[in-house]
Amino acid sequence: ERELLRRCLRILEQHGYESLLAKYPSPTVGNPWHFEHAGYRYTHRWFKHVYSLGLLGRTLGDRLPRGFTALDIGCAYGIFSSLLQQEHPGSHHVLVDLPEQLLLASYFLRRYRPAARIAGPCELAEEKSITRDFLGHFDFVLLPPALYEALEPGSIDLVTSFAALGELKRSYFDYYLNAPAFRTASFFATANPVVSKRMFADSDVTVLDYPLWDAGKRLHFDLAQAFFHPYAYPRARGAFSYELQKFQVFFEYVGEL
Repeated sequence: ERELLRRCLRILEQHGYESLLAKYPSPTVGNPWHFEHAGYRYTHRWFKHVYSLGLLGRTLGDRLPRGFTALDIGCAYGIFSSLLQQEHPGSHHVLVDLPEQLLLASYFLRRYRPAARIAGPCELAEEKSITRDFLGHFDFVLLPPALYEALEPGSIDLVTSFAALGELKRSYFDYYLNAPAFRTASFFATANPVVSKRMFADSDVTVLDYPLWDAGKRLHFDLAQAFFHPYAYPRARGAFSYELQKFQVFFEYVGEL
């Protein structure tokens, strides 16, 4: 595990993203197990989002408008959105995930960013449609999947999703990608399994299903360096035995929509 985390730091250094790790050390919210090395404090999960922040900054640069609105599909507890908002003060972020994940996101954001303006169920209850103007009143909006289609066309500038779209069944995958807010967004950044079925038996989604094949809109496309695990890990097989699995290959992409 220590060697894995040292490798994470080497990857950041190879790309020049280590300054972001120094700028944003892993917080103590939730009391995670931290790795402290060479003056940095981080976890494997934190490293992945710092890497994605660096990649986005390198590829999009100043293409994002001032005060842009971003949507993160499968936000978990909001690490990436919190980092992106700090890197771009004045931006607005919609976090979409299952309600139980949004509870964790609320806990994390309210402790990590206590001054942040956060909208949840109470603020959303009166909104028949979710407009760019509404989103502009908040730093973070916690949105359950049932309200996803309430996002108005043109309300989102950037869509991100890391290791989330590849978990979905085809019907849910199409639900997210075919929604008006997604289709009218300007940019898309993602990292997901090349072949989802190798990790998630219920999903038949592959890299071919993502909107990233227009070469004129592609800014970056490669195998994902942050989503790796070089060591085998155990999976239960019966009551008293296990089998070793390897992490599947992910791709990473940044481009226009």
